[in-house]
Amino acid sequence: MDNLRTHQQQHLRSIFVAAFRDGVRKFDFLGGRRSGKTYFILQRLLGYMAQGEVVSVATMTDTQGRLGAYQDACDIVQRSDIAAWCEVLKTPREIRCLSGGRMFFNSYSDSERAKGIACDWLYINEANNFSEQQYIDLSASVRKGVFADRNPNTDCWTERNGFTLLHSTWRDNAENLTPQQLEWFEKLKQKAESPDATAADRAFYRMYYLGEYAEITGTIFTPSNLQVRDIDIKRLRNFAIVCDPSNLTGSDYFPCIVCATDGAYLYVVDVLSINSSVTAIDAQDWETWCKRWQPILEKWREWVRLYDVRMIFCECNGVGAEFLRYAQSEGVANIKPFANSQNKHKRILENYEAICGRVVFAERPNVQEYLRQVYCYTGKDETEVHDDNIDCVSSAWDIYYKKTRFMQ
Repeated sequence: MDNLRTHQQQHLRSIFVAAFRDGVRKFDFLGGRRSGKTYFILQRLLGYMAQGEVVSVATMTDTQGRLGAYQDACDIVQRSDIAAWCEVLKTPREIRCLSGGRMFFNSYSDSERAKGIACDWLYINEANNFSEQQYIDLSASVRKGVFADRNPNTDCWTERNGFTLLHSTWRDNAENLTPQQLEWFEKLKQKAESPDATAADRAFYRMYYLGEYAEITGTIFTPSNLQVRDIDIKRLRNFAIVCDPSNLTGSDYFPCIVCATDGAYLYVVDVLSINSSVTAIDAQDWETWCKRWQPILEKWREWVRLYDVRMIFCECNGVGAEFLRYAQSEGVANIKPFANSQNKHKRILENYEAICGRVVFAERPNVQEYLRQVYCYTGKDETEVHDDNIDCVSSAWDIYYKKTRFMQ
């Protein structure tokens, strides 16, 4: 398996071999994006599989497994000399070898499913998405050793469970990167060195360019890194409302945004965000209590008249399901629920570049007021600092470009 990418990954190979010869069997590959750590680990493990060993690959989400580790493993098999002795299955996602070796891929978004599977080697992909208890459960039936990889954006249970740290950066894999990927790293550096650099710009540079652990301390979005300008709505399409309901009792905000696209950018053309309702009534029966949400529905009806709104997307975590039922009882059509399962701050940070580079906010007073909350967002649990508005924008990006076929 060393005939692929060997020259470019001499750094990873040399530190791994040295650790392995010293008896290390729990490896913590820490590195920034595009450092080649996942590809390198899969090469080693496919080599063990070819020798008849059983390998379990654990990912947090099904998509991460299907489009990430599994796809990389398939690519390695197809380009290597073990292809003639392997069978690649899609259902279940598994690679089998004539030697009797197997590599199987499972996702564990439900922590209750993280039970140990008998295997020689366990590979936990993006380990900082897993809890320490999940690691304990998954490793219970491992016979030989554990590989883990992660980005340096949080601390991890590997640091207190006897893992040996193997560090890498994109420079260790530079010859395998495309010009566009190399340009991304250069822009990452330029942003961090800019006088207008945000806390996020500096932290991402340390994490993904230098491969160092970093925390974001300070505000993440500023007037200088968000795009606010006049929008010509006549050239836009696929108008939709995205909302994240709250009880409107003075705590969490209830943000609603009207979005549209031109195919490349997401446009926020109108907004509403309130955390209390003038029609709020303290009542025991459900129908009367729900009248606090009437201002939201009235605004939606106005937007439907003003814009060609095709769909309303309603987050249904918590109170959202109750609001959805009420909206449907009031005759709201074309409303579709969606759910967010990942940590809110992590979702927002994953969309940071997209929000800064490919989301455009209308230059109008109510949008500027909406953004005032966004500019205060730090990701920390601070009193009087809300994350509802930016989370709604992040959800809208996911809906348009990640989760649904709405764009098509």
